[in-house]
Amino acid sequence: MGFRKWVGIGLILLSGVWFACIFVTPFLNLAVEFKAILGVVFLVLMEASFWLGSLIIGKQIVSRYWLSIKRSLGLGSKSGARSADVLPMGTEVAPVRGNAQQGEGKALTILVENIPYAAMILIGAAVFLLGFGFTLTGWLSAALYAVYGVIGVLWIIVFVCPYCPNFGSGCFSGHGQVSAMFMQKKDQRKFASEFKKNIPVIIPIYAIPMVAGIVFFGLSLSYLVLLCAIAFAVNSYAVAPLVSKRVACSKCSVRDECPWMGKGAAKKT
Repeated sequence: MGFRKWVGIGLILLSGVWFACIFVTPFLNLAVEFKAILGVVFLVLMEASFWLGSLIIGKQIVSRYWLSIKRSLGLGSKSGARSADVLPMGTEVAPVRGNAQQGEGKALTILVENIPYAAMILIGAAVFLLGFGFTLTGWLSAALYAVYGVIGVLWIIVFVCPYCPNFGSGCFSGHGQVSAMFMQKKDQRKFASEFKKNIPVIIPIYAIPMVAGIVFFGLSLSYLVLLCAIAFAVNSYAVAPLVSKRVACSKCSVRDECPWMGKGAAKKT
């Protein structure tokens, strides 16, 4: 059983190697068509290695992880059936159709809330690729920006979410649910001050591609770069705030205290 688990862990780690190969592919001395095919192959190998490793490690581990996500989102069992994987024998689960529907609605809210941010990271990376002309510098700068975008989310999850009154299942951005998986709840009275203190870490994510796009356009007069920079600005400074206010912030119980999007932003700036 121990050897089986190590094989599973090895396959999951191997998926990371295939993922890295995707970024190496553009620099190979091959035709563009072969690079595209090779990139797809590495993508398939990455997914196959990850899920095969997960299955080998054990269905129970995957099931418990998925259940923890469902619970954090407020999703219950739609039927009154037992769940042998996570509940003791003989334990009955009451029907929670209303909670399930509410949880599904929250899951959709979380999905919609995070789409503009994901789009911002992709468009921001594209600014560097177009600006540097798909060179090694372009790919590295795009990758670094994408990594910074992920780090920005993790930073909020670690250093801000534990102070939020909606820490855990009450969060409509999904960050609180993830934070609750490995962080402990902290003093809620410090939420606004802690959030404000960490805002400088994420501000550059919204600013760097815009500044870079202007510089690249000034140097190359490429209208494609300009279009990409405009798309970044519209998505980051108009679409994302509008989606947040209409979708997640409108349902958040601490929106008035929030120094990022709520009334607290005007009071504390």
